[in-house]
Amino acid sequence: MFYGIWNYINDVFVENLGGQVLSHDEYELLQARLAPGLGRMRRFFFMEWNALPGDRLLARPFRTQYSYINHSTEPNVRIEPLPCGGLSLVISRDIEPEEEFFLDYRLEPLPRGYFESPYSGYLVPAAVR
Repeated sequence: MFYGIWNYINDVFVENLGGQVLSHDEYELLQARLAPGLGRMRRFFFMEWNALPGDRLLARPFRTQYSYINHSTEPNVRIEPLPCGGLSLVISRDIEPEEEFFLDYRLEPLPRGYFESPYSGYLVPAAVR
C-alpha cells in the first residue's frame, strides 16, 4: 500500500494509525515481560509505535504495513493528530508512482532519552542537524 502504481497528491489523507495509548514506561515493561516467551515470533511484536505528547506512545502489538515506511530527512508523508485523539498518515508532497513513502521519525514527540538509547540507531535529533 505504501508505494505502488498510484500518484499521491499533497495533503491527501492516506490512513488512520490505530493502536493502544501507553506510557513509554508501560510499553517497556510490557515488552520486557512478554518478549522472552514469544520465541521466534518476537520480531512480529513490539515493532510499531508513534510518539504522542506527554511521554506516551500509540503502540500496535503486531507489525502492519506502517512498519515499512522508512526514515528520511526529506519526508513525503507526515503524521497528523486526529480530532478524536488518534493519528493519521498524510501526504506532504506529490508522490510519483513507484516512489516509496518516507517519514522524518524525529518530528514525533519522542520519549525522554530516546536518542541515547541503543534502538535510536542513526537518528540525530532534528534540532542538531
